[in-house]
Amino acid sequence: METKIPQPFTNMAISLSGGGYRATAFHLGALSYLHASEYQGENLLKRLRILSTISGGTLTGIMFALYAAKNKPFDECYDKLYLLLEQDKLVEKAFEKLNNPRNWDDPNKSKDVINAFSEVYHSDFFDREHFKVLFKSTSTHLTDVIFGSTEFTTGKQFRFTQNRGDGRFGNKDLNLPDTVAQGVRLADAAAASSCFPGGFEPIVMAKDFSGSPTGPIATTWNEKGYQPTAIMDGGIIDNQGIEGVELAEKRSFHRDDQPFTGTYIISDVSGRSMAPYEVPVFKNKSFQNFLTLRRVNWFAGILMAVLIGLLAFIQMPVFITALTASILTLGVAWFLLFFRLRSAIMEAMDSAFGNKKERRLFKDLKVIYKAPIYILVYLLKFRVTSVMKMVTDVFMKRIRTLQLEALYSDEHWNYRIESNNIYTLYQDDKTVNKKLKEFGLGNMSDAMVDAIKSANSMPTTLWWSEKNKSDNMQNKLIACGQFSLCFNLIDYIENTVKKKPAVWGSLDAPTKQAIEDISQRFKADFKQFIHNPFWLVEENGKRLRA
Repeated sequence: METKIPQPFTNMAISLSGGGYRATAFHLGALSYLHASEYQGENLLKRLRILSTISGGTLTGIMFALYAAKNKPFDECYDKLYLLLEQDKLVEKAFEKLNNPRNWDDPNKSKDVINAFSEVYHSDFFDREHFKVLFKSTSTHLTDVIFGSTEFTTGKQFRFTQNRGDGRFGNKDLNLPDTVAQGVRLADAAAASSCFPGGFEPIVMAKDFSGSPTGPIATTWNEKGYQPTAIMDGGIIDNQGIEGVELAEKRSFHRDDQPFTGTYIISDVSGRSMAPYEVPVFKNKSFQNFLTLRRVNWFAGILMAVLIGLLAFIQMPVFITALTASILTLGVAWFLLFFRLRSAIMEAMDSAFGNKKERRLFKDLKVIYKAPIYILVYLLKFRVTSVMKMVTDVFMKRIRTLQLEALYSDEHWNYRIESNNIYTLYQDDKTVNKKLKEFGLGNMSDAMVDAIKSANSMPTTLWWSEKNKSDNMQNKLIACGQFSLCFNLIDYIENTVKKKPAVWGSLDAPTKQAIEDISQRFKADFKQFIHNPFWLVEENGKRLRA
């Protein structure tokens, strides 16, 4: 059978990267621009078939998939998520939940931070819905939804998914049948997908997903012989959500023996380049060289002996007695902590090296007792910050590069993909300025440049700082998602669709004209964005405030 080239803007796919609220708002902007763009009598958002999301992008993706499944207008989805972001109560409400565990919807959950966030997602974001609403929907235009996370048993992506094929809810090694997966809360998928290392503890399958130790999720997980499985942020191994789209496309190809996706948008808020790691500066503090763990222990032991003597033999006022007893208690606590930590280190070394080596190594490690404490703090800080940089930046950048290079070099994909990067329109990029001139769009306004710079400066958090709020960060991120996608779709048409003879030559005259027409509308929209980067945000705002 001859392989047909799918037409642009048919059976569209989009992946929404991780990146906290930066991602949530930027992707909301991208989806809203697709909603505002019409092609052949239908807005582009309705043409989406595959949705793959990670971390902060999952908050936007689940909200969008939920409203599509319920056949509710996208405007309502936009308004709800916009107001939730604007109210910025997520962290506050999560800690309220943590302090009041009796009020949780799922009392079986571990009482920790990530599950407190899940409880807020469940009640405030996703209408207390479960995956059943996605599985049972007959009105949604989405054929495949994939919310990515990472499981720590086999080291693979764990996909919370509903699809038209045989895609597993989980992965090959750890999965739930669809009949059971329908009982998983959408909020728990959001929590798992956005559970970034260092900020949260892992969420555990099946305990934190089951609702009851004897419920179908926990029972099925146990019957399959799976151990409790820690799950965290999907961005650890695929922060762009690319793998989910590729698997959905493979399932479709195996079923129909033809490519399915006509246009694939990779919406991504990753930085253009990695910020250099700031090596902690070591400063020799001669006056602190005296303070070592050994000397602290000596001092604490002598002090405790003196305090015990005072309490035993000297009659003191009640206040002084209470203060002495408190200090003595702190001393006892210090020694308990010290010797428990020492014991834990010895047990770990024994497990790793064996008893004989453990004793010899521990003898060598006594140098730690003699080292000044401020040096130990410096070394610990160096290790922790470098490991976090490696895990959350170096690895993720490298994985992103490898995935994108593989995708863009694949002849079966490179004619139907377009990246929508948050840094697309950075003005210092000569390529961008060249394209602006080539497309006849003119120069970017100061307001647009300011929005781009602000959007790219936003860190990965699930809240707005006071500076973010005063800087209108939410609207800048949404606007940046809108006008960046507008520009990238122009680029997609001009430099991919039209310049690929196999693609452009396969289209009939009416389709070519429809693509020319939407290209002109994109260009008109972008000129309007240059004049006022927030025009579409403001249009949506009028409805919101009505």
